[in-house]
Amino acid sequence: MLVAFSPKKRAVEANYLPLLGHLSHTHEAVLSVLEVDTAEQKTLAIKQSIQKAPTFKLYKEGQQIDSISGYEPEEILQVLAHWLQPDGAQ
Repeated sequence: MLVAFSPKKRAVEANYLPLLGHLSHTHEAVLSVLEVDTAEQKTLAIKQSIQKAPTFKLYKEGQQIDSISGYEPEEILQVLAHWLQPDGAQ
């Protein structure tokens, strides 16, 4: 699961929503994408130690396995390519 933490307004300004939609569609069999509006979910943002918007966290079997702070499309794609390998990047 890929979770994007950001205020909704920032998500629109940063224009990363199309990338999330693409990833969700392209990897729908193995990847769920969830957006968390940190302006509305402040307690969750604090619990997740979100310091920068957007922050993307990747989870596998309930455990965080990677994190990216800031909107860096190339880095997001590289991280996902690593973790979504057929061997599961154990």
